[in-house]
Amino acid sequence: IIYVSDGQELAGVDIVEDISIPSENAFQNYDMILSKIFSGASDYNNVLILVSGGVTATAISAHLKKNGILTYDIGKLYRWL
Repeated sequence: IIYVSDGQELAGVDIVEDISIPSENAFQNYDMILSKIFSGASDYNNVLILVSGGVTATAISAHLKKNGILTYDIGKLYRWL
């Protein structure tokens, strides 16, 4: 699992890579975030991307899914884990 978030922890999950994004105005860094994700995802077969970061996470999730990468925008799910 590659976890992309605004610094929130995801307890109880084996994370192979954690990509931090700004908690505010993350969309301004959209291309850089995608680049980091694509770079990390290329290291693994059958990768799952979990994204948490507001509207930016939704856009990133859609972009990655269109590129064939299994991605879920988990919103604030980490709060209940």
